Amino acid sequence: MDEESNEPRPSPRHIDRKNRLFEYLVVLFGPFYVLHTFSLIAGILIGVIALPLYIRFVSDKQDGYMMHFAYKLGFPVNKLISRKIKRLSP
Repeated sequence: MDEESNEPRPSPRHIDRKNRLFEYLVVLFGPFYVLHTFSLIAGILIGVIALPLYIRFVSDKQDGYMMHFAYKLGFPVNKLISRKIKRLSP
């Protein structure tokens, strides 16, 4: 029988690292998907231009920052914040 040690188990180094890969893919290929019937090249170019801007805009922000920003601009963001709340700050 081995005695259990009181030493903590090692944890992965990247356990709290944010993974925004899905968001980046949506920003990159979203315009292509929306504009593919109009112009393939325009969709790809808009995605390629929008991706670095998006990365720069949300690099040090918390998760959900873009949803809160969209709500602040007046876009309908369902189920994020109650419609009864008119001001976010006291």
